[in-house]
Amino acid sequence: MRERFVTRVAQIALLTSMGLPLGCDGCDSEPGDGTTASSSGGGEGGVGGQGGIGGEGGAGGSGGDGGAGGSGGFGGEGGAGGQGGAGGQGGAGGAGGQGGAGGQGGAGGQGGAGGQGGAGGFGGSGGAGGQGGFGGDGGAGGIGGPGGVGGFGGAGGSGEGGSGGGEPPEFLGDALWGASAGEERGERVEAIAADQDENVVLVGGFQTAINFGGDADRLVSAGQHDIFVVKLDPAGGHVWSKRFGDTSDQYAIAVATDSSGNIVIAGEFEGTLNFGADPSTALVSAGERDIFVAKLDPDGNHLFSKRFGDALDQYASAVAVTAEDDIVVLGVADGAINFSEDPGAELTGTGSDNAVVAKLDAAGGHLWSKRFGSLESWQRLASLAASGSALYVAGAFGGRLAIDDRLLESAVSGVTSGAGGAGGGGEPIYSIDGLVARFDLASGSLVWARPLGAAGEQYAKYVSVGVDGHPVVLGNHRAPFQVGSIDVEHTEAAGYDLYVARLDADAGEPLAARAFVSDGDEFVWGFSQDPWGNHVLSGYFTRSLSLGGEPVSVGAPSSGDAFVAKLSPDFSEELWSDVYRDQFFSYATAQAVTGGGNTAVAGLFFGERLELGGVLPALEHSAPARDRNNGDVFLVTLSP
Repeated sequence: MRERFVTRVAQIALLTSMGLPLGCDGCDSEPGDGTTASSSGGGEGGVGGQGGIGGEGGAGGSGGDGGAGGSGGFGGEGGAGGQGGAGGQGGAGGAGGQGGAGGQGGAGGQGGAGGQGGAGGFGGSGGAGGQGGFGGDGGAGGIGGPGGVGGFGGAGGSGEGGSGGGEPPEFLGDALWGASAGEERGERVEAIAADQDENVVLVGGFQTAINFGGDADRLVSAGQHDIFVVKLDPAGGHVWSKRFGDTSDQYAIAVATDSSGNIVIAGEFEGTLNFGADPSTALVSAGERDIFVAKLDPDGNHLFSKRFGDALDQYASAVAVTAEDDIVVLGVADGAINFSEDPGAELTGTGSDNAVVAKLDAAGGHLWSKRFGSLESWQRLASLAASGSALYVAGAFGGRLAIDDRLLESAVSGVTSGAGGAGGGGEPIYSIDGLVARFDLASGSLVWARPLGAAGEQYAKYVSVGVDGHPVVLGNHRAPFQVGSIDVEHTEAAGYDLYVARLDADAGEPLAARAFVSDGDEFVWGFSQDPWGNHVLSGYFTRSLSLGGEPVSVGAPSSGDAFVAKLSPDFSEELWSDVYRDQFFSYATAQAVTGGGNTAVAGLFFGERLELGGVLPALEHSAPARDRNNGDVFLVTLSP
């Protein structure tokens, strides 16, 4: 089972060279990034009085959707801006109107608070809070209507005349809550996503049983490796958890949420997999592993699920949701694969393990798909991010790789011996280089592609998009190299070091890069941006770790400790970091940053007790005596 788990890795060459202990079998996938959308509407209310709170708007007539709350009045000299009026009540079934924008502060004054969201119609959702006035703080969240859900507070003004989140908070990374789960073996959180209400969704797998709630919430495997999907509220309370699978192996690899809080899951499976209650919704694999994409509503109910693949091997590595709630899935196909119902859209390969990427609409319908690779290359694409009109993909390749009309070639580290010995007409020995590519999100056409590397090994493991719109890539390297003209150093005595690089969105030209080196190995399993443009990363290290702050060392007798850290937008400063250690081994496996800026990080620990930095109580293992093959899941949420 463990050996089988290793065969599905998104970066096989990397993992087999890491020298991971047996407990790291299956450390092979990363979550995808996604984007969500919001909307607003309704008329503008009256102007509030000087320095006071704006009057509340009258209730709208029944039958229509709620209008937007009124705009707050302009604050007087030094006074606070008026509060936006309440939105009118929507008609039956209508969604609540968006709260009015907060008033602009007078000269030297503070910007007004965001308007109160309109009351939702009967059964409708509450309106979103208004945007704070320029220079002000974020507006208050809207009030949910009868049967509706309360809206979020609006973003505060920048104080510089531009919109934005007001003054950023103090970045402390305080641990808010922690929890653990697990019983005998095989459990692991593969990916985390946060919805618009700050709830956290975990997906992963287990082999025996696992419990994220009370006794009634215990999940029991059907036989082999099953999928779990778990939803927790912002305080860590259990909302629901579900199991999917049969007596064959099923794996959930990636998760994202859309603008309505629906949950999109991608992974791989053998046998039969049913995300619905009706036998007609069951998916049956065509032979070996197939890719699945499934969509659940916020309560975990089945919306749709689809299978992709032939009798050979296929697996997914990442999923993202666009601003329009379309779905993009990234994976690998050994045989033919068709993401459409049209037989003419089938993708056939030029070699084994070709990369595939497909865009589906919100209902799972095919929009476009493509495949790239060659008999002369090895490639593993592990991460994607959708932003505006761009789709970014990151991974690694070795050899010659064709993407559309672009031919890429990784660095050459030497040549094989020819018939006459060394130098006698041998073939090139290709290194493994990182790869970042931008595609047009609407059509799937390649915009640009950039290899990252030199002789040796370099991997681009994660890509995300910063608040400035430029892609940022995080990866591992085992040799020094250059990103454009920027040197990325490596410690000769070390194994794998970390690097981070920002590229220009339009052409892929390097804007900044930095390495984080130590005397051991450092590996990353999660990478995200917070609302202020800071970078959050997590993983584990084997000897010491220095990300710009005080170096930390692995706690004896552990052979590796989990970490999570936040870096400034230009990578120059470590804002905070936490290390989670037991007496055996621990590592982070997944992370997500919520819309409010909190970080949720999950991982595994193998000792009897996981220390959480002394702030929260230590997490106890489910059994007193453990070995490296039997880890428990941990989950910790931290403040911005």
